[in-house]
Amino acid sequence: KLRDSFLAIIGNTTAAANDETDTGTQSITKEQLDFIFLDSKSDVSIRKLKLKNVNSNAGATNIYSRSPSSSIEEDAALWPYTKFSQVLLMQVDNVTIPSLALLSILPAEILNSLPTMVVPPIVSKYLCRGADLMRSGIISMPSKHHGWCVIRAMGNQQPFAVGFVTNGTDPSSIGAETKGVGLQVVTCYGDEIHLSQMDPTAKPLDRGRRSEIGGGIFDNGNYGNVGFIDG
Repeated sequence: KLRDSFLAIIGNTTAAANDETDTGTQSITKEQLDFIFLDSKSDVSIRKLKLKNVNSNAGATNIYSRSPSSSIEEDAALWPYTKFSQVLLMQVDNVTIPSLALLSILPAEILNSLPTMVVPPIVSKYLCRGADLMRSGIISMPSKHHGWCVIRAMGNQQPFAVGFVTNGTDPSSIGAETKGVGLQVVTCYGDEIHLSQMDPTAKPLDRGRRSEIGGGIFDNGNYGNVGFIDG
């Protein structure tokens, strides 16, 4: 089920029946998908969060996490996080969105196909400190989406946040001198999810699986992106 949810997110429902999804410089293979979501040696856990004082499931969030893979080269090539468990998917009010860890392993052509908001690099630090994304801070956004977008900083191809687009936010309502919240952030680099998946006291590794897009080592706590820094 989680595997199917992921395929729906990337808009490639035929991948389940094929051995490989062609993405140019890289590819997501059936073997990799099976390893991430169905590997018998790893555990996928679920954590359910509910709003306080609410008896129904309204506002409920399900967080699906995967245990780390072994450091064996073949396993790390399929899932590069070998130190800590990582969130795979989040389901908020029955809408499934990808985690930053899952986004970090996607090839460029799949990332480019996702609904994306682009922001100036200076805006990213406010989001990483807990703010929602204001319309005035959005450079560009898609005209079509399924209610959510990933966010990336201009000049960095890898998303650092994911959230829900607010009502009334579209390409005509963003940019300088516009008002209001454009996207409510669900998860972002530097949030509690991110901090629970790393050891802030650990020294940076100089060996390990390195991201082709971000240029960093996945297990160094920055989702394999050297541009993701604290501050």
